[in-house]
Amino acid sequence: MIKDHKVCCKYDPDQGTLLGVRHYRQFLRRHGDKIQSMKASKKDNNRSLWGTYRNMEIMYDVIYSEAQQSGVGKILPEPIWMDVDGNKVDSEELAFGCKVAIEILHPNYFIMGDETGCNTNMKTDGHVGGKKYLGEAGSKGSNKRAIATDMQFTVLPFTNGLGAPVLCAVIFASDNKDGKIKSDWITGIDITVDAMNSDSAVEFVTNNTGTGKYLPRGPTCVVNGINVPCYVCCSPHGGITGSLLTDMLRYMDELQLFPRTDDLLPFLLMDGHGSRFELEFLQYINNKDHKWSVCIGVPYGTHLWQVGDAASMNGAFKIGITKAKEELMLAKEKRFMSAKFLPTDIIPIVNKAWAKSFANVAFGRKALVQRGWNPLNRALLKNKEVMDTRVEAEANNEDALSILTRVAAVAAASGNAVIQVNEGKSADVIDLLVADRNRAQQ
Repeated sequence: MIKDHKVCCKYDPDQGTLLGVRHYRQFLRRHGDKIQSMKASKKDNNRSLWGTYRNMEIMYDVIYSEAQQSGVGKILPEPIWMDVDGNKVDSEELAFGCKVAIEILHPNYFIMGDETGCNTNMKTDGHVGGKKYLGEAGSKGSNKRAIATDMQFTVLPFTNGLGAPVLCAVIFASDNKDGKIKSDWITGIDITVDAMNSDSAVEFVTNNTGTGKYLPRGPTCVVNGINVPCYVCCSPHGGITGSLLTDMLRYMDELQLFPRTDDLLPFLLMDGHGSRFELEFLQYINNKDHKWSVCIGVPYGTHLWQVGDAASMNGAFKIGITKAKEELMLAKEKRFMSAKFLPTDIIPIVNKAWAKSFANVAFGRKALVQRGWNPLNRALLKNKEVMDTRVEAEANNEDALSILTRVAAVAAASGNAVIQVNEGKSADVIDLLVADRNRAQQ
């Protein structure tokens, strides 16, 4: 079979001469507005398989429906166009994204979480855009000092539908089996601040703890007038686990950030990390005493739909971490301290990066709009990368699953759980789905 394939694909001079380099260059010149010669960029195959128009459409259908059923949103009488600021507009030209069919009623109950892994090792840091250094002419580059202390840690920000931070969780790497970490790791130590002398240890901690002090603690969020201190914990490798994620939700519930009613539950949107499927987490979110409505976005498509992955959020945070480590290294040099990072340095580093990224509500709001989470405008269906995967059938016909989801949502809202499948719009849609499946199987 392979031999036959090679024979079929082999160049046959009887069929004509090959086009030359000159023709190739002229062809590119004539069509330069459409195609160009460029370097190839490698793309994860899973991203190509999962980040499709169809998958994004299904994700929106399911998550929007769940948000409506949890009480976070409500179905509008008629879909409307909305602009980037969430205001109603009259035409598609003035709007951002697709028509909005469901309105977010309780954006403070719409929570998104996305962890980001970090390392204190400066040798693995990327280049901060636009920053250059002087060096010897002819050399490969300017040498730059870096602290190579390896300490893994994870920061997990929770953001609500208003773009505001709800909780900052910091996970240290520690082998302590009891899960406890030292108090000075939790508070951090800012070496750039002079400590106030006190007569007792208790008085010392009291006088020196707080924002801008020697023991700064992690970022504190304010939710509905409630102060939410940074949640600090540890795991063997400094990453998220199902147990830690459960404790974070329990921590927010103990602060009563999301009072439940019969018609309203907090809604959590996360990626498909394994911790979301561990038994302890699943049992907690399904317990009627503190139930959560939880959805998982498209796997391998987080770079598109996840709010925390926006350049203004995670990108700005990573740059902030790099700058904070450089500033701390210089501060240690000025004070003739050992050129290495300690666990107590992590919280001050996070504080500086947090203020310039996840704490910025304007950044969060922008990421929400561009990813279709508030307003619920299915914005990614207008994204070029996603639209390039759209097949002709999807372009010419209204999506069947969208129709079924909308019909199901209306039925649930009216108290009628059963959808009529023998007649009407639902029956037509089912016929389309069956026909589409039959074509795929042929």
